[in-house]
Amino acid sequence: MAEVNCFIMDNLLGKDFNNIVRIYDLKGSTKGRIVPLTPQEMQQESTGLQVLKDLNYTSLKERIEIGSEYKSKLLTIIEKDAQFLA
Repeated sequence: MAEVNCFIMDNLLGKDFNNIVRIYDLKGSTKGRIVPLTPQEMQQESTGLQVLKDLNYTSLKERIEIGSEYKSKLLTIIEKDAQFLA
């Protein structure tokens, strides 16, 4: 039987789906990392609960804004993850 690797993470969206503008599954890769959108969907301010990918993020010129409180924590986590993966 083939080995299967799974990655499980918490649902960070919570139950407040009313304020979601876009959802992205970002992996830091561009190979096959796009969800085809119609021109109309590209112009919409929200894609609702449709999960978009890395190339959608760059083509829509999106930005993720986090407060300064979380910026420091996030950078520390990223640095520790990079050290571990190195």
